[in-house]
Amino acid sequence: MRANHKAQTPPDISMFAIYFSGDKTDMNIRGKTLICELMHSGGKLNLSGTPGKNDLSIGCTTLELSGTAEMNMQNVHLGRPITWTSDGAVGEANITDNAKLTGHNVSIRGVRFHTLVSTSKACYESS
Repeated sequence: MRANHKAQTPPDISMFAIYFSGDKTDMNIRGKTLICELMHSGGKLNLSGTPGKNDLSIGCTTLELSGTAEMNMQNVHLGRPITWTSDGAVGEANITDNAKLTGHNVSIRGVRFHTLVSTSKACYESS
């Protein structure tokens, strides 16, 4: 997916939300961006920010992975963007069913993680 804009000045999109469903919904997102909300229930999603900058941010207003969703992150930040002043807000990440969340060089600020597998529930909170 590529967005083209033919005006003299580039569009100013500060953040956006993504909702994926279906086992064959595969997507690669690269580069500097802010995803405020992400829901993913099937397929594979690869997120890659700039090495050393973690400039692809997922704000975690809502981060929901369910079904057979697989999300792999590289050089990504979870929570309010690193460049924002911390306001103490806590985001939520919910991983359920057979969903998988993996990452390398991932920074986290103010996100509560919840997983639900069968009848056991775990919660992790980062600072």
